[in-house]
Amino acid sequence: MEADEAKKLMEEHYKKRAELEKKENEMHFSYELEATLTDAERQANKKLIEIRNKIANDDPQNYTIHNFFVNKDFMMNSELYEVLNTMPKGALHHVHTTAANQSMPI
Repeated sequence: MEADEAKKLMEEHYKKRAELEKKENEMHFSYELEATLTDAERQANKKLIEIRNKIANDDPQNYTIHNFFVNKDFMMNSELYEVLNTMPKGALHHVHTTAANQSMPI
């Protein structure tokens, strides 16, 4: 296989992958919930994602994918933990929306 052909196949793969990811995100049951967020909630979410990405993507060791108990000291002293720990907690203190029942009120 020539280099140009391989490059073309990879570009096609990434294009199809992006299309699938977009479709999946649009079909996710929380999509409608995200559409109802206020500007303040969107800003808070953006800030949380930025803080999380410092740990998950910018650090050579992605602490978020390793055993929490091994990295507990690091995580509990992180900016992300500090922010999350000060946030008010609602009735649903810990629910992963991807695992929750779709009919569950949020």
